[in-house]
Amino acid sequence: MLELIKEVTGLLVRDLANGRPPHADCPLRGRASKDLGSLWCVVLRFLPVLLIRDGGRTLLSVLCVAGAIALVLTFEGVRAGLHRQTRSFPEQLPGALVAMQSGVANLLGARSVLPQNARPRVARVPGVKAIHPLAGLPVVFSRGEQISPVYVLAYDSAGGPRSIVEGRGIENPDEIVVDVHLAHRHGIRSGDVVQFLDHSFVVAGLSGGTTNPFNPYVYARLENLIDLYLAGDLPEELAQSALSFLLIDLEDGSDPTAVRREIERSVPEVDVYTPAEIGENDVRRVEGFLGAPLSLLIAIAWVVATLVVALTLYASVLHRLGELAVMRAIGAHRTDLARLVVGEAILVSLAAFGAALVLAVGLSRLVDWAAPQYPVEPFGPLLIARALVSQVAVACVASAFAVRRAVVVDPALVFAQ
Repeated sequence: MLELIKEVTGLLVRDLANGRPPHADCPLRGRASKDLGSLWCVVLRFLPVLLIRDGGRTLLSVLCVAGAIALVLTFEGVRAGLHRQTRSFPEQLPGALVAMQSGVANLLGARSVLPQNARPRVARVPGVKAIHPLAGLPVVFSRGEQISPVYVLAYDSAGGPRSIVEGRGIENPDEIVVDVHLAHRHGIRSGDVVQFLDHSFVVAGLSGGTTNPFNPYVYARLENLIDLYLAGDLPEELAQSALSFLLIDLEDGSDPTAVRREIERSVPEVDVYTPAEIGENDVRRVEGFLGAPLSLLIAIAWVVATLVVALTLYASVLHRLGELAVMRAIGAHRTDLARLVVGEAILVSLAAFGAALVLAVGLSRLVDWAAPQYPVEPFGPLLIARALVSQVAVACVASAFAVRRAVVVDPALVFAQ
């Protein structure tokens, strides 16, 4: 409290001795009212002193708020990572258009079955250059005691794995390519023999960029699976899914929208989408499954951050009631005290946000190590900007109770002490 008195009286005496209004050189002069400018400058200059002097309490506040904000960034990063991962695979499907069963709009978590005559009927539509069949079959893969849902993609002339991170692509019968995260989870390496669809397959290679939150992809050759089915080595459901999607290449100069409408008119059993539309549909499906829990966790983290800021500010005001009373006694207005409290909240929050970025990096690395199939992207520019603005807003809201207590402090309290 003595430091505050010395600061205030020293500044006022210096200005009066020089024959000029208090704090004529204050950077806020002209923004504040005539009688508030000097004291508000004192508040700004003295606020960091207060925070440094109460270093233990300030550090604890910063760390608690940083932990809550780091959780927000991590959860938002999980959401952003899932969205990117989910849309990445369908968006990179070859072909300008993709035909699938009418009423089905997703590759993720959906099963499409097309009639065998759909392929030649679509091929006759003007503007269609080539068609590549693709079979999709959701199955359960087990190895030892571990069980994982997977999605088998059997391709013919296009639609195979885009990136091989270990081994090679499919070159021989009875070979498959397995998603790298699925392989690591089950201890599979290229060259291993695995039991899959009640048949022995050789893992030719491991693919990257072929996973999603629910069922990573396993690739096989369509002709190989059909031969195995005809030989009686594969289950009956394979025949029902022997044609799931049609990847459509268009002739140069064709209008995709017109070709799409004509396909859906000529072949009413199919709906046609662009790869980008399928990606967005899959993202909406992920949000339907995981969006509500993630939003709840994010909301809880923001509530925790708000409560931490509010409690620490209120405790800080109670601790400095004598100093606030001195300021009121020498002429400070209530708005000065309110600015002091809000300024402290913003400074603590900004310091906490910097620490939160560091904590979020550590949390994202931990998630990548523990569950590499779930990427975390906590540092998108829009995400950081939104979180920073939200944190400043939280600081202002959380300071309401502390401001209310500070502005009603009795100046006579200083004489009681």
